[in-house]
Amino acid sequence: MRRLCLPPQTKNNGYPMETSETPSRVLPHDSGAEQAFLGALLIDPDAADNAFTLLLESDFYERSHTLIFRAMRKLYEESSAIDTVTINTWLKNQGFTTDTGGVEYLNELLESTPTAANIAYYAKIVRDKSLLRNLIKAAGDIAGMAFRSEKDIAAISNHAENLLFEITNRNITRSYVDIEPLINTSMGIILKFREHRGHIGLTTGFRDLDNLTGGLVGGQLFILAGRPSMGKTAFCLNMASRTAIETKRPIILFSLEMQKEELGIRLLSSEAKVNNTHIKQGSYSSEEMDQLIWAADRLFKTQLVIDDKPNITVNEIRAKSRRIMSEKGDLALIIVDYMQLIDGPDDIPKYDRYNIISDVSRSLKYMAKELNVPVIALSQLSRKIEERASKDRRPLLSDLRESGAIEQDADIVAFIHRNYIYSGDESEKNVAELLVRKHRNGPQGDIPLYFRGECTRFEDGIKGQAT
Repeated sequence: MRRLCLPPQTKNNGYPMETSETPSRVLPHDSGAEQAFLGALLIDPDAADNAFTLLLESDFYERSHTLIFRAMRKLYEESSAIDTVTINTWLKNQGFTTDTGGVEYLNELLESTPTAANIAYYAKIVRDKSLLRNLIKAAGDIAGMAFRSEKDIAAISNHAENLLFEITNRNITRSYVDIEPLINTSMGIILKFREHRGHIGLTTGFRDLDNLTGGLVGGQLFILAGRPSMGKTAFCLNMASRTAIETKRPIILFSLEMQKEELGIRLLSSEAKVNNTHIKQGSYSSEEMDQLIWAADRLFKTQLVIDDKPNITVNEIRAKSRRIMSEKGDLALIIVDYMQLIDGPDDIPKYDRYNIISDVSRSLKYMAKELNVPVIALSQLSRKIEERASKDRRPLLSDLRESGAIEQDADIVAFIHRNYIYSGDESEKNVAELLVRKHRNGPQGDIPLYFRGECTRFEDGIKGQAT
């Protein structure tokens, strides 16, 4: 990244200015990281949902960067667009264009930043330098008090401790809770169990799955795995549409493999129970068209959101989910199809699939907890199933592809299984099972399903029959 030409008289942000007489006393800072962070926000305004939790105005060393960051934050709070034009207009209205270099410098920031993917890394550099500057300032204050000896030793020591605590406390997240509010919350949950007969979570649209799990709960990571052609995407689309129709709450599906138009056709075909082939061949009847219009009307009334951007990262998924939460309200569910296609962090080589999938799995779990939303992540299974000597091809936890961390991080692991894929027996064509093989807070079990392949629709069922 080339070093930009900073606007005049913008350095130091309130700190003592370095001089030629004191070259060794330059305060810690990294102007390049500050520029990269601001440039990343200009490249990807969607990153703002997460970016403004990473840094404060006081973290920037350059005054110009402090003012640009302030403009971005104000625009975000007003739900306005964040770009070079809107930022420059805001700075101009506040009389800061001379201090910030005008639109020319904003364009330089935009053009010099290669990617927005590393915004969290840039933020860490800026935050660490800010912490060092604050420690230096605090150390100077403490030394001054000690030299002056205006107070007794206990008072100086106490003040020094408070100064250091205020600096370091920012990096400490409160994860503990006193027993009284914890017990009150737990008693409330226990009462809800009785009131709703155990069903206190988000309905999945599948009766036996809801009975087994009590519904999906915020913070849970649900792994749905299966071999190709088993119907993983179809099952999740069914779950997404039924939950969206039932709850009227926002649901977001990140599809890294299929295009949104294909998913839209599948949603309509499944909801209307119209043969997908008839739709694609244009041979649907008038009656089927009426069913499709009825299905479209039901889906229009939902808040289902589909994002089909490939090569996405977990950080992007988190940022987009936060944006949808801020725009649409109480996010009900996040679905990711599928986790092996998510890009890993830059510091893990592309060929190191084990560590990439481990990082993705862990990050998805952290995201579920941070947003307090259930996350369903689809996963591929290894080919070991086909290589077994046994005719029983039902998946095992050990078949999860590329990383044991998936099993470790997940609250629920379930497999979609259709024996028809292996046997070719027509009597098994509509038979499917959902095999819950890990359930951190409840029982495991095998759930029978009925599969309508012609419209990619799963339904509650018994062996070979819908119920």
